[in-house]
Amino acid sequence: MEGAGIWDELPCVIVKGIANYADGHRNADSNWQHFAAATAAATARALIERYPKTDRPRPPLVILKRPKERTKEENECLRDMHVTDPALDKKRIEDTNGGLLKDSYIWILSNADFTQWRNNPGGGLLWIKGDPGKGKTMLICGLIDELQADGIAQPYYFFCQASDPRLNSATKVLCSLVYSIACQDQEALSVVMEKYKHAGRELFNNANTWTALSQMLTQILQKVNLENNVFIIDGLDECITDLHLLVDFIAGAPALSTAKWIVSSRNWSNIEEKLNTSSKKLLLSLELNEQSISHAVQAYIKHKVDQLAALKKLDEHSRDGVEAYLSANANETFLWVALVYKELFKGNVKKRHLQDLMNTFPPELGPLYMRMMAQVCESRDADTCVQVLELISLTYRPISVVELASLVKIPDDNDDFDEMRDVIATCGSFLVLKDDMVYFIHQSAKDFLLSNASDQIFTRGVARKHHDIFSGSIQILSQGLRRDIYKLRHPGARPSVPNPDPLAPLQYACVYWADHLRDADINSSGKTISQASLQDDGVVHFFLKAFLIYWLEALCLTGKLSEGIIAIRLLESLVRQTISTAQDLGLLHLFVRDARRFVLSFRPAIEYTPLQLYSSALHFAPTSSIVRQTFEPSQAKWISQKPSVRFEWDAHLQTLEGHKNDVCSLVFSPDNTKLASNSEDGNVRMWDRATGACLQSLTLDTIDTHTSMAFSPDSSQLALAFDEIIKILDIKTGAFVMTLENGPRHKSMVFSPDGKQLISSNKLWESGRFRIWDLATGMRLRTKDYYRDVRKPAFSESKATDPGIIYILDAATDKCLQRFRDHPVTEQLALSPDGSQLAMAPKHKYTTVRDVKTGASLFTFLSYTAASISPIFSPDGAELAVVGYFENINIWDLTPGSFVDPEKDIIWSLAFSPDNTRFALITNCVELLGAFTIEIWDPVEGKCQQQLQVGKSIAGSTTQSSDIARLAFSPDNTQLAYSRRNELVIRNLAENSQRDKFEFRASGSIQSIVFSPDGTRLAVADVPLLDEIGDTKTLKIKTPKIEIVDATNGAIVHTINFSTGIIDVYFSSDSKRLGSVSEKGIAAICDLNTGACLQTFDFKFGDMRIDWQEEYLRRSHLQYSVTSMLQDPGSIPSAIFEFDCSGDGSWLLRREEPFLWLPSDYRSMEIGFAGGNIAISPPLVGIVLISLSLAELDAEMASNRSSILKV
Repeated sequence: MEGAGIWDELPCVIVKGIANYADGHRNADSNWQHFAAATAAATARALIERYPKTDRPRPPLVILKRPKERTKEENECLRDMHVTDPALDKKRIEDTNGGLLKDSYIWILSNADFTQWRNNPGGGLLWIKGDPGKGKTMLICGLIDELQADGIAQPYYFFCQASDPRLNSATKVLCSLVYSIACQDQEALSVVMEKYKHAGRELFNNANTWTALSQMLTQILQKVNLENNVFIIDGLDECITDLHLLVDFIAGAPALSTAKWIVSSRNWSNIEEKLNTSSKKLLLSLELNEQSISHAVQAYIKHKVDQLAALKKLDEHSRDGVEAYLSANANETFLWVALVYKELFKGNVKKRHLQDLMNTFPPELGPLYMRMMAQVCESRDADTCVQVLELISLTYRPISVVELASLVKIPDDNDDFDEMRDVIATCGSFLVLKDDMVYFIHQSAKDFLLSNASDQIFTRGVARKHHDIFSGSIQILSQGLRRDIYKLRHPGARPSVPNPDPLAPLQYACVYWADHLRDADINSSGKTISQASLQDDGVVHFFLKAFLIYWLEALCLTGKLSEGIIAIRLLESLVRQTISTAQDLGLLHLFVRDARRFVLSFRPAIEYTPLQLYSSALHFAPTSSIVRQTFEPSQAKWISQKPSVRFEWDAHLQTLEGHKNDVCSLVFSPDNTKLASNSEDGNVRMWDRATGACLQSLTLDTIDTHTSMAFSPDSSQLALAFDEIIKILDIKTGAFVMTLENGPRHKSMVFSPDGKQLISSNKLWESGRFRIWDLATGMRLRTKDYYRDVRKPAFSESKATDPGIIYILDAATDKCLQRFRDHPVTEQLALSPDGSQLAMAPKHKYTTVRDVKTGASLFTFLSYTAASISPIFSPDGAELAVVGYFENINIWDLTPGSFVDPEKDIIWSLAFSPDNTRFALITNCVELLGAFTIEIWDPVEGKCQQQLQVGKSIAGSTTQSSDIARLAFSPDNTQLAYSRRNELVIRNLAENSQRDKFEFRASGSIQSIVFSPDGTRLAVADVPLLDEIGDTKTLKIKTPKIEIVDATNGAIVHTINFSTGIIDVYFSSDSKRLGSVSEKGIAAICDLNTGACLQTFDFKFGDMRIDWQEEYLRRSHLQYSVTSMLQDPGSIPSAIFEFDCSGDGSWLLRREEPFLWLPSDYRSMEIGFAGGNIAISPPLVGIVLISLSLAELDAEMASNRSSILKV
């Protein structure tokens, strides 16, 4: 009775030896009682010996703290981070394999290698490897159960599956592991939140996700106490995407903490090579544990035979016969047993059929697959099944039932997906269906079909089947693609997937049709299959002419635009192969080349707002663009007057957008595939040269505005030089692998040709200023050991009397090869890789490229450089990267024949008339203190109606930021007021006179002028005027002010003084009140009769002069807000306004919602809005006029409010 009731308090097994029962039946023989006790003890010992013996010390008592309650943002982070539930994946795998049998894995617990790994307190890596079918995954499932039952170790695990896109990439593996530990550990969650609070859900869904996750897990391993934690990854060989990144990370992970790792995979040499670099690795080979595996397989066979015997009601003889057959032929392979059991388990197999059926099963996996293939070919759906197996074997990713049904038609079937599922079930020995996605039952099944059964399923050859998939893809795309397929309507809407998704059947075809065309190029006989499809007016040409714009929309909606750009480049390459000579450019080649320019130019807009294809892209593409001309009927109808644009594509290939601060360094990778950029806020970005996609984005802890960069020769590492240190970044992992202590002013760097050394120097690479580093050891070497092949950069020099001289020097002899005179002095220079061209990019000037030998100007790019950094040539010399305004990077084409736009006059100021029938602008400005031209335009006809010549040029005058001229129309549209520094002039437009009505000289530089609504007065805001005396600057006045001037004679009526400069003024509709906005963002309403201040409002913008890119956006906000305050004194200002421009100038807004994206060449801080008319004055293009049909635009924008882009 000693054990009675104990199992109610403690989960345990009670072993009793029975000598007595009930109180009235006591055995008088005491020897029997001793025998019962001995039996119980022996039984208990036998049970204990079933568990492996370990000498692990008893863990210290851990007092569990109540977990901190998560914040709303933390819960959102974990939800956005979720990839899969590994516990559910484990349960699914176990259920799919008929349950987890303990006897099939218990052997590993007493294995010497496992015990050594488990008892190592310093962590370590255990690699379990074995051939297909050896039971690696179920072994991992058992280990997870044992570790969890131990109560000491906490396992975090992931099951890779090549057939499931959620489970077959390195990024998903790391994301799931980080998610699992962040759910359990607050400190780990804090590491994740540091990045999530800045990037949001995009952190886990963009090109930089791997980099971010590897950094997070590295920090977690280093910071968090993970002594008793185990990370388990099953099926490394089934990680399809970025396996090398994952294996590299795993190999280095044990050195970061005491956490332990278990990984399993096939016997792949590339995995072994990587894991052998780990300092704490143990190998457990299943092939070397043959006896243990044999016992485990026998236990599995016994378990499956017991299940079969119960189902089929087998007698003992029949049961033993099945077990004997399976044991004799299994060859220590779990998968073979499972496949045979699956065939025997089928409902139409009776007891009497078992022996005959077993005799047909070959004893190894290969022959067994061959038999299953024969069964498929003998089925009633043989033709359809073979088509399915053909297609699934050649697709580049698993496809859904819906996608499969669109590419494989079942006879007499009308898109019945249940029928397709039945066909997949017929192929069930090879395929499995999960969540309506079709996968191979095991990777070895796909390998068999492609290698051993190729002649059976690819009767016309693999190339022909690729061509069939290509043709089928083109057909279903032609039938399914259409404009605005998601019915977004709003031109600024981001993709929002409807239910059902009309693109679901088309997604595979959208991305991979060009890849199948490529792989169909040559058949087994060496003949070209795809050539006919690539002819002018052939299949590809017809498809692109009819559906290109809708195909691009579908790619953007599904987040696959980069893949689309790669497909277009692939098509361009394939078409080029069919052209006999370079001059023989066919229509298809011209179309594809134009399509590449089209999508690269407008990628920043269409990638996240696909409907900008029809508004921005088709309107701002050059008028000679083949894509624009082909799809002109698809242009947005709410743009009634199209903007005037250039005639043809110029040398500007694309603009890379994404940096939030000024870019301070650029460098191309030697393999010509990537461009690295670094901005002043420490953001390093890696760009794909072919597609313009941002591959990586890293935020550095060290922020240095003068950081320089250099790629290693193999493009695998990036060196970044800061003050005092150099850091070496591994491009694949996004982690810094080395830090070198470097001195100040040694920021010019170059790798040695073999990549083993890094050399740093000062800017001019002066003799004796080198520092050489051995990258294997991080040690500094002696300078005399440095190799001599150093190319000195070009540099410029200036004397006091010289306008500027640029010297080109020979690197070996210091001999002057060429000098350029009469050029702005600049240090922003670059020589092309072959030394034949020199690029010069003075700050705030045009970029020019000259021939080094002749000095002739080859290109002049009308793109102002906003940063003091040199342009850079691509390694092949075909492109030039230059930093422009708005933190953008401009890529220019240097190939012969590239078109460059002629220089345009810069527009300095712009204003609409009150009735919106005219607008005025200032151009042909020699110097703002001297001569310029005022043009009066008709916004509807787009023509200049009148020109007014102003002043004469003043030699030697300079332009200051406060010198920008201002314009204002009178209320009756007959007079125009303009300013020129501190002069105010009014002209009578009705008389078309070149004579001024009067001139008024303000006491400071005029910042704003405005007529009163009755036309009798003007308000003039000025700020202290700077006078230059020698090298000093002095203020002529001390107090900013607004002066109210009589519009008839120029007399001053009122003067209102302010403590800070005024940038804008406004009259109330009754001309009795005046509104003003200071440069600090403070609005004030004054009574013009008394001069009293009626109301002030601080918009808390800070000093608007600090960031000029933000100034226009803020002034627009203030203009509408102050106007509402004037109309309703005492009211809280409204921030909603009819039209505006985003802070970086890239978007036009209506009521704060984006509706039209402006290419970088068409952006300006001088934009005028008047009703539905918009006038833009980009500095390099000239005046751009756009008229809108507001009713149509508002109808489109009102139809969707749920997914608007935030700008």
